[in-house]
Amino acid sequence: MKNQIYTLCIFWIGQICFFVLNFISSKQLEARDYALYSIVLALIMFGMRFVEVGIGDFYLLKGKDEHLKTILTINIIKGVFICCLFLLFSVFVDDFYEVSKISSFVFAVSFIFLIEPLKNPTFYRYYKEKRMIEVITIERVSYILSLIFGIFLMIEYKSVWVLVITYILYFISQTTFSYVFLPVFPKSKFDKVYSLELLKFSKYIIGFIILTYFIRQGLDLIIPKIIGIDNFAVYSFTFLIGVSPTNFLIYPLNKLLFPIYTSVKNDQLGELFDEILSKSFILILLLSLAIYFVSPLVLEFLNHTTLFDYKLLGFVLLYTLIRGLTANLGIVFKSLNIQKIYNRILILEASVIVITLLIFHKNVYYIIFSLGLAMLVHFVVGLFVLSRYVKLSPKKLIISVLIGSVLVSLQLLLSYNFKLEIILTVLNLTCFGIMLASLLFSLRTYFIRQ
Repeated sequence: MKNQIYTLCIFWIGQICFFVLNFISSKQLEARDYALYSIVLALIMFGMRFVEVGIGDFYLLKGKDEHLKTILTINIIKGVFICCLFLLFSVFVDDFYEVSKISSFVFAVSFIFLIEPLKNPTFYRYYKEKRMIEVITIERVSYILSLIFGIFLMIEYKSVWVLVITYILYFISQTTFSYVFLPVFPKSKFDKVYSLELLKFSKYIIGFIILTYFIRQGLDLIIPKIIGIDNFAVYSFTFLIGVSPTNFLIYPLNKLLFPIYTSVKNDQLGELFDEILSKSFILILLLSLAIYFVSPLVLEFLNHTTLFDYKLLGFVLLYTLIRGLTANLGIVFKSLNIQKIYNRILILEASVIVITLLIFHKNVYYIIFSLGLAMLVHFVVGLFVLSRYVKLSPKKLIISVLIGSVLVSLQLLLSYNFKLEIILTVLNLTCFGIMLASLLFSLRTYFIRQ
């Protein structure tokens, strides 16, 4: 279980550093520059979503040492392709957003994806052998160190270029660490058969990546065009705070849950999923309530309220609650190897987003409403489809929702002065810590099996 705790802690530290860099950037940069910063970050996330493209998952299934050279070659080709896409986009990005700065950032970012593919492919072998200490250390420690360096650079230089430099440093350090701490992969010839099988396997993963990126981050490339660059700065900062519960809790937790879901039998999977889903709901709710009460107080203390919209935060936190539950749903579909079916649910969600945005696109509140409605459709349809493969019982989730509704109602009624808000925040965080420890303790038997 020590490995799992180490993994969770490293991911948490990474998320904290990412949040701190973004928060400091919002304070150090002018509003318009912070909006450009958020657009560049969304583009980097887009490229990073294509970095993996199912290569590690396929190596788990069929990979051997003699395939590592093939993987390196495919990675390099993939990196060149992504780089070319970014270079092409940099030509007309300024005209698209009606600004004059962003093309140079996109041009520089494109070369990031020529560095990452050079990573030592032995990394995949260690991943298959579940040597997670080495894997996580190489992948995340380099990320954390780069973010810390970026934080100091942002404080000193106050520039969007800091973000670009941070991620270039991240990929350089990750690639360097992979050769320093891992043995060199054995020499072998390019395996055409394996590469074709990998491409066939990856096509559903690519579809998943495109859909999830559009739904989760891709809209950050479209919303500035809808509401304007200046309004987008407010949206980005408030959204950064509002989605913290999923970034700090659900995504790191899912890194631990995926191998557990893949290792249990279908008759146990439904029961385990019900348990985690109901507890995740309460955990996200407690963290969301703490953020709702304390964030305006902290921001006022730091004199950083210019980009903050308290009313919008409430909408974003409600959206985050549904988003966190949906993230749990996604990894179960992946563990059952029915990605193709899940892609159809993502297509449905994307369709709802497009249709509702065409109708409700007047301001940021309507945009969050569109995202939340689409996510709710995703969750309900996903549960219905999943019930055809595993036995689900909504009883625990319904009880959690009822408890959560009472909890929210009582706390909103009591939150009428500063002292009570602080007390409620402390209580929420205390209950959150106890429940999280309880959840991890209940999963210890699954960790031991691994």
